[in-house]
Amino acid sequence: MTNGRPLVALSLAGTCLLLPAGAAAQRIHPDSVMAHVDYLASDALEGRSAGTDGYLWAARHGAAALRAAGAGPAVAGPDAGEGGSFLQAFSVPATVTRPGAESWNVIGVVQGTDPALRDEYVLIGAHLDGQGVGRDRLGGPAGVHNSANDNATGSALVLEIARHVAAAPPARSVVFALWGAEEVGLVGSGHFVRNPTVPLDRIRAVINLDGVGRFDRAPQGVAEIYALGSELVCPAFGAALRQVNDRSGRLRFRTDDPNNWFTASDHIHFHRRGIPAVFLTDLGSDDYHRPTDDADRIDAQRLALVGETALAFLTELAGDDPWICGG
Repeated sequence: MTNGRPLVALSLAGTCLLLPAGAAAQRIHPDSVMAHVDYLASDALEGRSAGTDGYLWAARHGAAALRAAGAGPAVAGPDAGEGGSFLQAFSVPATVTRPGAESWNVIGVVQGTDPALRDEYVLIGAHLDGQGVGRDRLGGPAGVHNSANDNATGSALVLEIARHVAAAPPARSVVFALWGAEEVGLVGSGHFVRNPTVPLDRIRAVINLDGVGRFDRAPQGVAEIYALGSELVCPAFGAALRQVNDRSGRLRFRTDDPNNWFTASDHIHFHRRGIPAVFLTDLGSDDYHRPTDDADRIDAQRLALVGETALAFLTELAGDDPWICGG
């Protein structure tokens, strides 16, 4: 651990909870989300790669923000790390190109209000780690990959959504997860599925946010997002997502996936266990896995709109209606 690094995470976790004046009509506000993005994608965290001091500071930020939002810690037993058991420790195996490392998931929970439903869970997650320090994938010079879009954006939305859910808990319980070591093989989410902090068979649905702040492929001025995989386990799950979005009219969904990106992020572990999952993503920006993926290139307004839709869908899934996919 690097001694003397300022604990900006804790101060940010407090100040970012204040919405700007006049923002009451929009629950997920761009300025609040970007407070998290700016910190997580700052040079001080050196790209948040698995096992580094920068990643640990990012994980502490996530734990502090969940605690400040009103979520409770969801980790106990041998995996429990620091942070009041918001941190789930796991090992990242060594490969021929990197040494082994210790890393952490950040897991919080808001308990549901209905005694008959609070033992059912909806999980919303995003990977917290980034690319760290390394070469440009296009052959440019090495540098710090601040990984703003991939995936400070998704992590920031999870933390903001947690604040709103904790303020008005739904009938079912909600798990908030920031995954570690996604970039080196979806390791953290895989560890959670093998060592769940809530019963895996009680997780009804998963929403995964990964790369949701750049819209380089979308037409100018169009709030477009890829919504992948939502109907693969349960057709009613995808239909419910479309109905929620149609009521708000906020986003235009795309579902084409010619390169099978659906298999490339953390939700896939849940999907393979038969849990309905939707992957919200912009399908890779022009700065994907490059040192130029910085916070000043994020489209904050459209990022907030993605958050609004994710929050609305989460609220629908965690409500007191009968579960749409059976079970």
